[in-house]
Amino acid sequence: MIVRPAEANADHVAGEPTRPGFSLRPVDPARFALASAAVVTIILVTRLPLAAEMLFHWDSGNYALAIENYNVASHQPHPPGYPLYVATAWLVHQLVGEANRSYVLLSVAGSAAAAVAVLGFAWRLFGPRVGVLASILFITSPTVWSHGEVALPYVFLALFSALIGWCVVETRWGGRNLTLPGAALLGMGGGFRPDLLMWLSLPWLYGSFRRLRWLVAGGAAVLVIVAAWAIPMAQLSGGWQAYATATQQAQEMWGPPASTKRAFVEHAQMQAERTRDHIRYALGPALFFLAYGLVRMAAQPRALGPAAGVPLLFALMVTPSVLFFVFVHITNPGYILAITVPLLLLAAKSADVLATDLAKGLRQVLGSPTQKPLAFAIVAPVALWNAGIFLLAPGEGSLEHIRAHDSELKPIVEHIRSHHESGSTIVISGAWGIRHLEYYLPDFRTAHHLMSTMAIQDADGPTDVPDGVTTAVVVNDAVEAAEGDPGVDRIDFPPGASLSEVRLANGATLEFADDVLRIAGPQPGPVPTARESD
Repeated sequence: MIVRPAEANADHVAGEPTRPGFSLRPVDPARFALASAAVVTIILVTRLPLAAEMLFHWDSGNYALAIENYNVASHQPHPPGYPLYVATAWLVHQLVGEANRSYVLLSVAGSAAAAVAVLGFAWRLFGPRVGVLASILFITSPTVWSHGEVALPYVFLALFSALIGWCVVETRWGGRNLTLPGAALLGMGGGFRPDLLMWLSLPWLYGSFRRLRWLVAGGAAVLVIVAAWAIPMAQLSGGWQAYATATQQAQEMWGPPASTKRAFVEHAQMQAERTRDHIRYALGPALFFLAYGLVRMAAQPRALGPAAGVPLLFALMVTPSVLFFVFVHITNPGYILAITVPLLLLAAKSADVLATDLAKGLRQVLGSPTQKPLAFAIVAPVALWNAGIFLLAPGEGSLEHIRAHDSELKPIVEHIRSHHESGSTIVISGAWGIRHLEYYLPDFRTAHHLMSTMAIQDADGPTDVPDGVTTAVVVNDAVEAAEGDPGVDRIDFPPGASLSEVRLANGATLEFADDVLRIAGPQPGPVPTARESD
């Protein structure tokens, strides 16, 4: 995708009307390599020192367990599967030996690759200045930064979005037929995030819709690649029936309610608000650039795009994902990384156009064009603001959130390991941490002495405590022992984590009601835990 500068005209002033016979901007290999090295260095320097030390999310626990035993039917990982993501992490795990570190290194590497892809994508469409501006906005986006620090695969939404978008513009306007490479990226991207197949198929088709033979070959390539990871995925999950059952159950849990029209509308409204909030968080003040660009395009349709089809391409990159978010499912802010690349490219181009417009107004006063420094001057505060939101402000996915989670989970795991025996202890946790604990406390899991609060809630009547278990450990504030029950010893860990330890007698049962875990049956009272005398 690198083009020698002699093959195209020099960079024209941003905002200039499109000329007939337009071709993509040339990319000087040396300049691009230097800019890419700078981008990768910034990612490594800013991400590695701040990376999460512990599995961050319920899904992170699923991914960690999948490295040891891949089985979608057992939610290792959860449906729809992510086989190439887990397989790549398994390879890294052979070198580093720890699941969280393996997945975090993947997130860092994916962030670096995505930032370089954003640089190249924007460079080819809008020139080197906009390429650098887009990469700056991408690197400092709070959502991009957050998901580059934790064991989650969302950065790969941005990576494959940028790469496939780049293939499309090369195919349509660059004089290069990259239909097959785009198809290969689509198939492989589906192995990292299967939802990419729904969201990026239209842009890929748009890039090559006039090349029927190549589309057929590309479609066949996608099917072959998907089959190469989907068939082993189903086999490892107990067969297609077991895989389909697990996927259907997940869809029923997370999909839109089908009970009434009103419930569906309320669900869509809630999801639309979440989508709006997640976009606002990911882009921050760069939304003002985007708004300015849309106004300029309304007045001059080709003010931002070098070709009339570019806005349509970006619409195809955004619309399928947004429709899915609103009408089906969006929870984690990381979903927005599926549409962040086109939005930030347009924001960067809009900022450059704004700089052009400002330069025209200042030219009479300053006596010379100032577009280039103005473009960086107006983007720099936005980048600093967004970086500050991640580094300093509280909120979901912020550095404070990641650090607090590490500070809560680590002492809980260490205390249970050092003070309790797996054979005589049942560990109970809610959605906050049961999958994490299954990974970090494998001896307890093997002995079937880890239990989710949800399992107790869903049980028909009281749940019997396993034979031989003499102590219940209730983790954090997901559940609490009933107030006034004898034999409860609560242990608090800063900055807010806690354990409730209960000595059990034979025949004890567990029941969850009114947000309280009730332990029925004889309770002999508090005694020292199994290893307290050590």
